[in-house]
Amino acid sequence: MIRILITSAGGSGTNNLIESLRNSSLREDIYVVGTHADKFELACSVADINYLVSYVRDEDDYIKELIGIVDKENIDLVIPNSDLEAAAISRHRNEIETKLFLPDAKSMEYVQDKYNLYNLFREKGIPVAETFDIEDLDTIEKKIGSLPNHGKFWIRIKTGCGSNAATWVKTAQQAKVWIKLWQELQGLDISQFTISEFLPGKDYAVHTIWNNGELLNAKIAERVTYFYGQMRLSGMASTPGIARTVDNRQAVQTCIDGIRAVSDHFQSVPNGVYELDMKENAQGMACITEINIGRFPMISPIFDRTGKQNSAELYVRCAMGLDYEKLDDPIDIEPGILMIRGLDKQCKIIDEHKVNSFEIGEFKERLFLV
Repeated sequence: MIRILITSAGGSGTNNLIESLRNSSLREDIYVVGTHADKFELACSVADINYLVSYVRDEDDYIKELIGIVDKENIDLVIPNSDLEAAAISRHRNEIETKLFLPDAKSMEYVQDKYNLYNLFREKGIPVAETFDIEDLDTIEKKIGSLPNHGKFWIRIKTGCGSNAATWVKTAQQAKVWIKLWQELQGLDISQFTISEFLPGKDYAVHTIWNNGELLNAKIAERVTYFYGQMRLSGMASTPGIARTVDNRQAVQTCIDGIRAVSDHFQSVPNGVYELDMKENAQGMACITEINIGRFPMISPIFDRTGKQNSAELYVRCAMGLDYEKLDDPIDIEPGILMIRGLDKQCKIIDEHKVNSFEIGEFKERLFLV
């Protein structure tokens, strides 16, 4: 029996990850322990047993409690499933006496600052959106004037997830108002913001698994609609309502090059899971907008239930030193599969052709019968 501790238990991302493992060939061989600092999230966990822990911002207490759970439950593998937890656990890896499948902490922390990542990629020739940091509001107009103008500009903060404090604007004045609102109402500092060219094209999520520097699996999905995007000022979000697997090997190769650039910068090797977001520029080139290292995405089912390999299972097999199938081509694409998500309903994975085959009359007949 493999005893796995997964953090952020009860959240959609971790519940999806656990379900992916339970749908794999390892289903009879795993026991999952969940942790979370929010008791209400923890109450929704699908793990076999759960523990309430301190928030990771209280790092010493958090790590001490995690070590205690690892010892008590005889944990074989810890899978952090949030950016902050992944970085903290990697920093304390020498204190946690069980298996971890993570790269070095320095590279993880570095890419969590998206402006750091932009500067590295620009230096290495990896496609990115032209971006400036903001020292004060008076410089915004000049910086906007230096950006490619597609009628919009993108504002975001350097760290965080979930499109927090991010939106597009059309003018420097709108940018100033947006930043001032977040400064006054949420206490954010002006220096936390960046402004960049707006990327008007398709929006992608790329999922990769690495083992000791070798790429084992890479998958890609396009965000077709955004989860509650219509309720956001930008109309966009980081998590999709509908996602579609696509055949875009060029975008995947850009991500592979980006991951290797980060690893080369820190003289390390990629290990574990790397999640990347991309968006196409006006010329149709997919640019990397962020990398999340060490944790699985909320939409992991579209990567675990398509292609030749279950990514979650592959991760555990590599981490535990178990046998796994090695693909001749690690870019594992099965295009045309949809993931449809909504509030309080289980996500649906379905072939796009089946959805497109529905006819209006067929729906009407079914509604009449109901």
